[in-house]
Amino acid sequence: MSKFEKPACPECGSHDVLPIVYGLPGPELEARALRGEVMLGGCIVYDSAPDLGCKSCGAHWLDQRPKRYFWDTDEEDAGLA
Repeated sequence: MSKFEKPACPECGSHDVLPIVYGLPGPELEARALRGEVMLGGCIVYDSAPDLGCKSCGAHWLDQRPKRYFWDTDEEDAGLA
């Protein structure tokens, strides 16, 4: 599996999975949600809040894979090498 491959939904197996974003959305984030690029999770964030959601079946879950952050991305990962 690629470092950036979307995980499969644990309920239905679909790869039509989106990140869940928390906080008060601004216009850009609202537009991304309307385009189906992210799911909005609301303003209340807690430690075990789900961070992935399935567009196919509506399941939400907390991704247990190690997180990758933008500062972890090297030129090869970004396609710049």
